Amino acid sequence: MMAFDSVPGDILKILSEMSWDTLLLLVGLAFVAVAILGNISGKISPGKGGRIAAGIVGAGLFAGGFYYHYVTHSPRVTAVEIVPPQSAEGACPQNIALQGVVDVSGAGSVIAYFEFSNGNASASQVTPFQQSNSLIVPGVWEVHETQKGAWVRLQVVAPEKKASGRSKAFTITCVSPEPAGPPTRGRAQPSMQPASPPPPPVPSQPLKHALDTSSNSVALDSVEPSGPYLKRGQPITFNMQVSYNLVSADSAILSISAAQFSNSPMGCGGGGELTDPVQLPISRGQHEAKVSLTWSGDTGASTKGRVFGSGYLSFVLMFWTNSNGSRGERINSFGIYKEYCYQFGP
Repeated sequence: MMAFDSVPGDILKILSEMSWDTLLLLVGLAFVAVAILGNISGKISPGKGGRIAAGIVGAGLFAGGFYYHYVTHSPRVTAVEIVPPQSAEGACPQNIALQGVVDVSGAGSVIAYFEFSNGNASASQVTPFQQSNSLIVPGVWEVHETQKGAWVRLQVVAPEKKASGRSKAFTITCVSPEPAGPPTRGRAQPSMQPASPPPPPVPSQPLKHALDTSSNSVALDSVEPSGPYLKRGQPITFNMQVSYNLVSADSAILSISAAQFSNSPMGCGGGGELTDPVQLPISRGQHEAKVSLTWSGDTGASTKGRVFGSGYLSFVLMFWTNSNGSRGERINSFGIYKEYCYQFGP
């Protein structure tokens, strides 16, 4: 014979482990069934008034379950940030690389565009995401004339409308190229001076980021190992030397995240997402620190199961408010360190 003593307990255990949206949907469905069927095996006889009441209650619970599911599981944008571009000078048109960071929850796609201070805007682009994460949204501003006090802003239009603040002001200076000298008439005369030897090659070294003493700033001074290729599926620890200047608060949180990019010709300048973050409490003033970050190796451990397969890896540093030792709201995002760009794959 089957033992039924544990059945009610098992049912209660199953119900207690359900999410609220699923529980509301099931209970609502049960009430609707009572309203439609009326008498059930002679054990439930609600009568006409009871059936009407059961239908109303069931419909309400059913609607509540759908609404709760939408609120808790639908994709949402929780924060939007723009990385301030650097001032530049040169022949125009100039392509100014842009970068935004969008914090999301759920799964879906972010549709966003960049707004420029001259009244123009970039085309909208779609960035898919799998689960709660921070997305890197790249862009380009093609500048054709000098821009003083320029700014950019990232506008998210879906899954909901949300915008970053204006970036810190920067300047793009257009410089006309020097005109070529007049052509030489007749046959060129050989030079009597011996040809100068070519300059010695300059060794390739990471670009040194200088600290801004007047505002919050950070510099990723060195990263080891420095090899250009990483084997996916094999976690690796990066040892970093960081210097920073904090002026906006007495204390804050410095986060360093690996930035994973899909395989594309843009390398570490394309769209991607942040993974494997480490955090470090920091204090006002200029300081140096050593930090270790372990990249999970594109195993899906830090991307909610998503695996890129191949692509590029860099790093993003941010300042956050310090909320009793925990990370609060984001203060600054300092962009991608493209001089530390690793390719990974099989």
